[in-house]
Amino acid sequence: MKVTHPGITAVLVTLAMSAAIAYASADDHYWETHSLIFADVVGTTKSDGQTPQYSFDLRPKLTLSGAFDAGKTPEVSASIALKHLGPTFKSSSIGPKAIVVLVRTGDSYAISPEHPAFMPGDHAPICTVKDFDDPKVKETLEAVQKLRHATDEAKPNDDPAKH
Repeated sequence: MKVTHPGITAVLVTLAMSAAIAYASADDHYWETHSLIFADVVGTTKSDGQTPQYSFDLRPKLTLSGAFDAGKTPEVSASIALKHLGPTFKSSSIGPKAIVVLVRTGDSYAISPEHPAFMPGDHAPICTVKDFDDPKVKETLEAVQKLRHATDEAKPNDDPAKH
């Protein structure tokens, strides 16, 4: 199929990426490099340049899913290109507490460029919450649990004791 309008191309790419992310976020391999954390946001920096980006200074409080060890890493700085946050993103919309999808890249972390299906609202990889009791935290955790449970149910049972 040949698409000549840039807007239509962008929509098609976005839809394809959304489908891929929804699938990937349920896969165990996704959680080897990605983590969902609850953190205090203690700083935000915007850098302009060829690829404008935001860097968030985070104090992780706990890990909701994934391999990130919040007990071992008291502070982490994670960046994301502005193009991955969307045209309406404002750093001032990120409050003092957030749930964040981190991705490990070597020895450092970045905010995931994807918009995972399990994240609330517009599925941005960073979302302000009031505190840990905020309904968004519970809803996000339940969405992750549902995706991961569906993945576990789809796996073949290789445990001979259960046959």
